[in-house]
Amino acid sequence: MSVHVMARGSLVPIMLAIASGMLAMGLALPALPLELQARFGCGTTMIGLIMGLQSGATLLSRPWAGRMADRRSGRDTLLAGLGWTACSGLAYMLALLPVLAPAMQQAMIVLGRMSMGLGEGLIVTGGGIWAVTLAAGSGRTGSAMSWVGLAIFAGLGVGTAIGGMIQAQAGFFYLCLVAVALPASGMVLTLCLPPVRLHDGSHAGMRWKDLIGHTWTWGMTLGLSAVGFAAISSFLVIFYAARGWQGGLGAGDVRRGPCQCPVGRKPPC
Repeated sequence: MSVHVMARGSLVPIMLAIASGMLAMGLALPALPLELQARFGCGTTMIGLIMGLQSGATLLSRPWAGRMADRRSGRDTLLAGLGWTACSGLAYMLALLPVLAPAMQQAMIVLGRMSMGLGEGLIVTGGGIWAVTLAAGSGRTGSAMSWVGLAIFAGLGVGTAIGGMIQAQAGFFYLCLVAVALPASGMVLTLCLPPVRLHDGSHAGMRWKDLIGHTWTWGMTLGLSAVGFAAISSFLVIFYAARGWQGGLGAGDVRRGPCQCPVGRKPPC
C-alpha cells in the first residue's frame, strides 16, 4: 500500500473525531439565539456578545493549545477539546433547571459558550497537528490539512441543519443531549488511537515578537474574512423567526448560496 493511501486511511478516525466536536458546535448556532431571546428576553446586542464569547475564548486558548500539542501530542489536545465541548452541552442543560434563578441560568449559558470556545481551539489545533504528524514525510501535509478543514466545516454545516430540526421537533433539552453525546463519542474514538508526536518537545521556542511578525498579515486577513459570517450566523435565525419563515435555513447553511428560502415562500432576494 502506498504511503499516501496509508496516510489518508489513518486520517479517517481523526476526521470523525474532529467532526463530532464541530457537529456539537453547529447544533447550538440556530437554537441558542432563539432561546436567549424567548427565555431571557435578550436583545440583539446581548445575543451578539454571548455568541461572540466563544470566539474570544478560542482566541485565548490557541497559545495554550499549541503548547499542549507540542509538549504532549495532537491526540491529547484533541481529546481535551472534545471534553470541553461536551462540558458546553452540559452547561446548556444546567441552564434549563427551573430551580436556578434566571441570572444563574444565563451564567450557565455564558459558561457553555466559553467552554465551547476552549474546545474549538483545542480541537482545531490538536486535530491539525495530529494530521500533519501522520502525513509528515509523505509529501502530502497539505492534503492532510485540507481533509481536516473538510471535517471542520462539514461538521459545522451539518450540525447547524440538525440543530434546527432538533430544536423545532424536540426542543432545546434534547438538542443539549445530542451536543453532549457527539463529542463524548469522539472522545471514545480518540482514546482508541495511539498518540503520535512530531518531536520530543525539546525544541527551542520562538519569541512572540518573531512569531507575530511572521503571521500577523495572514492572521488579520483570515480574521477579517470571518467577521461577516460570524455576524450573519448569530442573527440569521432570529431574522427568519421574525419573518415567520418556518423550516428555513440553518445559520450554517449561509455558505450554500445567497438566495435560498423556505419552500412555499417567496425568495427574499
